Amino acid sequence: MERREISLHVKQWVQHESSDERELFEVKTKGELVELSTFSRITYTDNNDVKIELKWRPQRNGEANILEIKQPAHSMFFDLSQNTLTPYHTPQGVWQLEIVTKQMSWQSLVDGHQLYLAYEIKHEQEMLGKYDFQLIYK
Repeated sequence: MERREISLHVKQWVQHESSDERELFEVKTKGELVELSTFSRITYTDNNDVKIELKWRPQRNGEANILEIKQPAHSMFFDLSQNTLTPYHTPQGVWQLEIVTKQMSWQSLVDGHQLYLAYEIKHEQEMLGKYDFQLIYK
């Protein structure tokens, strides 16, 4: 097992279905990387003081094809081979959100690693938004 502190730079671009504009949310912070033979995990706290956890299981080629992003209120699973469902609590009740993973790539950089994720979120076949997520850690 390896556990170490890392520097993170996270960017999240959001395009809601009702808008042509893309919003950018950005975080630069410290986090923790835990690497085991069975899975790897990064935890950090975002700008709103929310603890975020990313967890993946490395495949034979070193990349992961399934990623979980957890917040205290909910988890989302990203899978390149199939759409996933996640319950999401709203004032109107619990919605079953469909996560459509469009792209997931892992790259080694000169001084770190990068995860890029492109996905869509739907509710009852209606598009809610398109998202791009980039995490660079060293």
